[in-house]
Amino acid sequence: MSPTEFRRWGKAGVRLDDREARQRAGRIVRQRDEDAESQRVNDERAHQKWAMGLVIPAHITIALDALSLYGPEVDTVCGVREPTVDNWEAGRVYPTWEQVKALATLTQKTPMYFMAPVHPVTSSYETSLRFHVKRGEYIPLPVHRFTTGAMRAARRIGVLL
Repeated sequence: MSPTEFRRWGKAGVRLDDREARQRAGRIVRQRDEDAESQRVNDERAHQKWAMGLVIPAHITIALDALSLYGPEVDTVCGVREPTVDNWEAGRVYPTWEQVKALATLTQKTPMYFMAPVHPVTSSYETSLRFHVKRGEYIPLPVHRFTTGAMRAARRIGVLL
């Protein structure tokens, strides 16, 4: 990288000399490498949790709801047939690791987001939403674990119980 390719400005209106520009470029490259390594370690830990059966169905629901992602398009992007994503949310089908990664990409989360422990606020009853529900309407409680049948089936995809 030639000195002319380095960023030439520091704080507002302060021009950097060649040495300062090279130092800044070096810091940016080091930070990028550290971020990539940190993400790799985080994904490795998430994979270990996935293999232990620690995906939380309610976290899937929260991530999808936050971006208003619904319908068969979500299943398609995650590489599954409808209604598989609904079954993840209901705790009836445990997703594969590749499906968790696809879901993370779709929802702009990291795979670790979907793993235990349970997020502090996972129920609509813990928010002001409960005051906006009409009498007789039902707000479903969050699903915090997969069914026994889903976990038995998950053994076939590499989940160690």
